[in-house]
Amino acid sequence: MIGNPPYIDSETMTKNMALLRNIYSKKFSCSKGNWDIFVVFIEQAFNLLCCNGIFSFIVPNKLIAAKYALELRKFLGKKTIVEIRDYSRIDVFKNADVYPITVVIRNSQAQNIDNTSFTIMKEILKIEQSLIVKANLLISETYWDIFFQKKVIFEIVRKMETLKSKSFEIKVLGAATVNEAYEIKKIIHESLNQKNELKFINTGTIDPYVQKWGIENCSYIKGKYLQPVVKESDLKKISETRFKQSKSSKIIVAGMSCRFEAVLDLEGEFIAGKSTTIILGNGQYLKFLISIINSKIASFWLNVKFNSMKMSGGYLNVGTNELSHLPIPPATPAQQQAIIALVDKILAAKKQDSSIDTTALESKIDEFVYDLYGLTEEEKDIIRNN
Repeated sequence: MIGNPPYIDSETMTKNMALLRNIYSKKFSCSKGNWDIFVVFIEQAFNLLCCNGIFSFIVPNKLIAAKYALELRKFLGKKTIVEIRDYSRIDVFKNADVYPITVVIRNSQAQNIDNTSFTIMKEILKIEQSLIVKANLLISETYWDIFFQKKVIFEIVRKMETLKSKSFEIKVLGAATVNEAYEIKKIIHESLNQKNELKFINTGTIDPYVQKWGIENCSYIKGKYLQPVVKESDLKKISETRFKQSKSSKIIVAGMSCRFEAVLDLEGEFIAGKSTTIILGNGQYLKFLISIINSKIASFWLNVKFNSMKMSGGYLNVGTNELSHLPIPPATPAQQQAIIALVDKILAAKKQDSSIDTTALESKIDEFVYDLYGLTEEEKDIIRNN
């Protein structure tokens, strides 16, 4: 079976074919979340194929790492995937702005002796590189971008995820629902320097370790502010939960970036905008955690793990899904304290002047973090130069 399913995203389907989308959602087990139509085409292929039958489709590269394709990847991981080719860097369709891959899959149960070829194409008929992966890895690894990497990069990411500590489970929360975001928009105003005001911070005013409230303009739902605040009493009326989160010690992570950008709010001074993500905890825990999130290796992992999800300019939507998968390495109390001492120096410098260059201190943290992940000198150099 060979096919090129239509390229129809969830938004278009919801707007123009809502009834059909509702029927498909009930009929197909892989149609979860904001699924695009290629998801049900692939599942239907297996309903039509005989045992050991083979199909090959050309579909969007969102199959590789999109959250809505997770159930489909779990389903396909149990089948015999012969090859997936990445044509996303090539202008395959002259009149369409899409990033395609091709899949060749046999309708049979995957065996541990089976291998899958993950191939990046340089030209339509010219291979740039290929990585051979054992079938059992496709079941344990539910995001497949890492298979389209050079072997050494693939091994770095696998090493990081193997070392994931159970002691540092990240509890990641969205900063606001869509409805809450619009309600909060109504109560934002420029600061009057009064008591019981919460400073409002959004993605555009977050850099690693430093918030730029009052320094750079904050854009939010068609509004622009320099010193945006909300009254605590107004926020309570909208959501007691969001008020408590705002008054808590937390990390706030920018929502759209080429890398992780996180800032600490230990005093509960800030309310986070809808594009951000928050992590709650006590001060010492958060100081250690932010050192990992802002490290070079964490952003390296992010760009490898979700490579196919990049937008123009290399930007990624960073949210609860991406952060909750970040592997935090184990660390002894002594190792944590050594890193926290460097974080304290960065915070003190930024409090004095947000423009102070703390690159040297951040580089020292990077070196500590490399060791926590057990990287070799060759692996460290790859990330330093990435």
